Amino acid sequence: MKRRAKIVRHYRAYRRTAETEHEAAQACALRFDCGKSTIRRYHKRWLEGGRGALMPRFQQKAPRARLTLSERATQVALALRTHLGWCGQRIAHELSLRGLAQVSHSTIYRLFRRYHVRVRTYHPVGKRDGINYRKQSVKAPNWTWHVDFAGPLEDANREKKSVLIVIDSYSRMLLALEVVEDQRSETVASVLESLFEQYGKPRVLITDNARCFAPVEAQSHHRFAQFMADQGVEHRLTKPYYPQTNGKAEAMVKTFKRECMARLGDSWSWSALQGCTEAFRAWYNFYRSHGSLGYGVPARFYAGISLVREGLKNIFGFLPESAIALHDVPAITAQNRCDRLALVAVS
Repeated sequence: MKRRAKIVRHYRAYRRTAETEHEAAQACALRFDCGKSTIRRYHKRWLEGGRGALMPRFQQKAPRARLTLSERATQVALALRTHLGWCGQRIAHELSLRGLAQVSHSTIYRLFRRYHVRVRTYHPVGKRDGINYRKQSVKAPNWTWHVDFAGPLEDANREKKSVLIVIDSYSRMLLALEVVEDQRSETVASVLESLFEQYGKPRVLITDNARCFAPVEAQSHHRFAQFMADQGVEHRLTKPYYPQTNGKAEAMVKTFKRECMARLGDSWSWSALQGCTEAFRAWYNFYRSHGSLGYGVPARFYAGISLVREGLKNIFGFLPESAIALHDVPAITAQNRCDRLALVAVS
């Protein structure tokens, strides 16, 4: 307060000798190394309340917002974060959808801070210079499929296998999650043949440049390219050193490892993984909210199927806490998919 009173005293003295108020404020500001607006504010306070008005004004901190989650909703939110790694936006929508709580994602993140739940923050690179970006035009289900491998992976018995992933670009429908012995062209072709028979054929199939999909030399002939030509499906390869071209399959690999494989622990086996892949695929397609679909489910956009999601039923899908009943999941074929889509408007 003493310094503020001294500033006001010198400012008033400068005003008596200076030609304009601006010169007086500027001279005082240079002497005390502060802004002219600060000097004028101190002088206004002195005129209104005298020397006592120059005392610092401490702002009282606003009280911490109280969490509005019930104990049940709190446990579910923490479990979704711990088991599945979901973000606050997805958890808030899931709680609202299932009638457990009506809260914002900010409340969920405050809950994480209160219980010291680790939240990873990162800023992905949206665009890079020098790359000619072109958005894929996908207008309907079975327009474009993405194919990729998770692995080779090694279980606790040091046995190596891979997981073949096939996902529909339009609906994010997980069409295949197959444990395969190798990554040969014949293995992929065998899985795709069964998918073509069940779901129909896509117009375009996108893969990376692995040996089972592309030849080593550009002009060489490849078995997989011949298989695609025989099936009448256009085969597209990703840009070299740019896996984002097949980004939906790459993202599905991350989701599968984080939300399925991580639940088996470090000492997992291929038999245990194979036992839960079908349940995980059913849960992913029919019950798991998808952010890019407006938190809808892939089955609704692929075949017009929307199952009831309420309470805690199937909220964790394949986990023991909420095991999904596979016999309750509708079977989707090329014929009934077209029949349902003809009756259901999918936005």
